[in-house]
Order: sequence, then structure tokens, then C-alpha cells
Amino acid sequence: MSAAAVETFDALTFDCYGTLIDWYGGVRGAARAAPSLGGIDVEKFVRDRDAIDRELIQGEYRPYSEVLAESARRAAARQSRELGAGEARDFAASMKGWPPFAESHPALTRLAKRFRLAILSNVETSTLESSVALLDVRFELLVSAQMLRSYKPRPEHWHTALERLGLEKSRVLHVGCSLFHDIRPAQALGFRTAFVNREAEMRGAGDAPTWVVDDLAALCRVLGV
Repeated sequence: MSAAAVETFDALTFDCYGTLIDWYGGVRGAARAAPSLGGIDVEKFVRDRDAIDRELIQGEYRPYSEVLAESARRAAARQSRELGAGEARDFAASMKGWPPFAESHPALTRLAKRFRLAILSNVETSTLESSVALLDVRFELLVSAQMLRSYKPRPEHWHTALERLGLEKSRVLHVGCSLFHDIRPAQALGFRTAFVNREAEMRGAGDAPTWVVDDLAALCRVLGV
């Protein structure tokens, strides 16, 4: 895409966890910290928890802390481990302290000089606010699943962002690390997208992000900031 086309963007909407915050590092750390999960196959736990999470968010809305705790319990059970209610709550509560990626703050600081910034996230508002404090960058708009009682990949996050930002979708670039939660639904709604492919996720035949980048520093280079 040409530099002139980049100039058409007024705002960037970001997924948060896995894009700005080290989601998988957080999940792995929380699993290793749980006494009941000592010696567990952490990578299998991560994969199983992801799959269970995707099932749970497609059901009736409930707070994401409950989804995260339940998905952790079920993933543990697949390895014949019992994660008690207290440990599951601690697992979910630790999310507020999961760290940003090393390049998140400097990259976002650069991007904020040129674009309006927003986050569209599948978590509770208080959790998102804690993570934004760790990022130490001002976002004009935060849209959480708790506000909408809806989870991505459903379209409510993007509809709300356009309404609150007062922009047409052609003026917004959506940035995310998940094809399932972000890139595919945003693409289907007509947004241009930047796929931050930190996990070397394989794209399907219908996946057509506008850009594919390794991290936010690469996004800055693509956008010329």
C-alpha cells in the first residue's frame, strides 16, 4: 500500500492481549505459578485453554475473569489435574499484571503522535484499565466486552468504535494478533487490517490482512512513523 493510502487513516484500533500485552507469556507464567499445575505440559495447557476459551465466548455473556478461570480449569482437567476454585481465581486475577511487549510503549508513543488510538478488547473494563496503565500511553477510547456484553469476533466492538470515534471504517486501521478474534471479523466488516503475527499463525485461503508484521516496531515502519 502506498504512503498516500496510509495517510487516509485517522485512527488505529488495537486488540490488547497478544498484540500489546504478552498474553501467552502471562498464561504460561500463571500456569507455572499454580501449585496444582506443577510439572504440567504447559504448551498443551496453552493450546487446550485457547480452544476452550473460543467455545466459551461464543455462548451467553459472562465476565471474562470467569471465562479465563473456567478455561484454565478445563485445560488442567485434560491433563488429569484439578485446578481448585481459589487457584483458578488467582490465575484469572493475575492477568492485570501481565506485562507489555518490550516494543509496545515506544511504538505506541510514536503512533500516538500521528493517529488517534483505541483498544477493542474481550476483557472486563477494570482489567483493561490496569493493562493500559502498564502500557503508559493515552488511548482515546477503550471498548471492553463488559461494556457491550459481547465478545469478539462478534461485530459490536467495531460498530461501537466507529460510533464513538465518529469515523467511517475507511479511516480506521484495525491491528490485532488473532485471525479468529480480530483480523477475520474486521476484514468481513470492511476494515483494513494489520496482522501482528507474533505466533507464526498459519493463514487460510480467505485471510487477506492489509499488512502482516512481526511486531509493533514493524508496524511503525509500515506506517511511516
